Amino acid sequence: MCALFGIHDYNDCFNKRQKEIIISVLSQECQVRGTDATGIAYIRDGKLQVYKRPMPASAMQYNLPPTVKTVMGHTRMTTQGSEKNNFNNHPFFGRVKDNTFTLAHNGILRNDKEIRESMKLPQTNIETDSYIAVQIIEHANSVTFDSLRKVAETVTGSFVFTVLDGKDNLYFIRGDNPICIYHFDKGFYLYASTEEILSKTISRLGIDKYNHKKVPVDYGDILRIDSNGNLKKEPFAVTDYYSPRYGYYQYPMYLYEQNDTRNYGAAANEYLEMLKQMAGLYGYSPEDIDEMVASGFSCDEIEEIIYYGSDIYEDELCYERIN
Repeated sequence: MCALFGIHDYNDCFNKRQKEIIISVLSQECQVRGTDATGIAYIRDGKLQVYKRPMPASAMQYNLPPTVKTVMGHTRMTTQGSEKNNFNNHPFFGRVKDNTFTLAHNGILRNDKEIRESMKLPQTNIETDSYIAVQIIEHANSVTFDSLRKVAETVTGSFVFTVLDGKDNLYFIRGDNPICIYHFDKGFYLYASTEEILSKTISRLGIDKYNHKKVPVDYGDILRIDSNGNLKKEPFAVTDYYSPRYGYYQYPMYLYEQNDTRNYGAAANEYLEMLKQMAGLYGYSPEDIDEMVASGFSCDEIEEIIYYGSDIYEDELCYERIN
């Protein structure tokens, strides 16, 4: 339950101050998915920089270089590794033979220790499950579709990864967690973990009047936006259960029933427990969460209902009842 966000301004549409405002508003809207830590990555004077702090986005102040094109961001809700140790926060820095990169992750990985052991990767003081993705890329010694495919096909759990390399290429590795990317005709991209966050952001900024369209990126896709704004997409192998309506977390959510003791996966169960713990803050009970799951809603859909209210799914609920 973290958020990914960012801008890729390949046509230099905005000046330094405007980009700082965009990132500030975008990161603040992402706070609904995490306030424990906030971080961004960008290129300054030809070198990747990471600025992150154990604080909510609303407390962050951004000072971007005038020439920055791409900012890759993350807001965190801690699940593993204390945010007070700043090295546990996203984005993470990595290095390969001819490039550098930063990586951010939304989701929960459950086989990081097994991967580290089987691939004989070095131990690290970074305590988060996400960091194993950095180590897999470093082990491949390149930032390419092949190395990112290796990440996607090796980890087990829920994920969307974003990777920014030292050449201003921005990658999205779409697992079963949400991501939404808008391309604006003026010559820039904005992205966030959910379309709801992105819509609220562009409305607050007053840029919803600009022509834009949603960039398709589906479960099993690796998407690259290069430094000139060009898109390239390649697939990775999907081996777990998936369907567009019920496909989150590698099991069919619609089979879940209250008091069902079947094990649907550690990552999913942790997510559900987290949702139940947070539900009371937004006027819902754990029993409400169980009812939503039994009705066929995925964890991410339930999270959106908790944060934004049930109206956004009213039509779907009516359809479920009618049928």
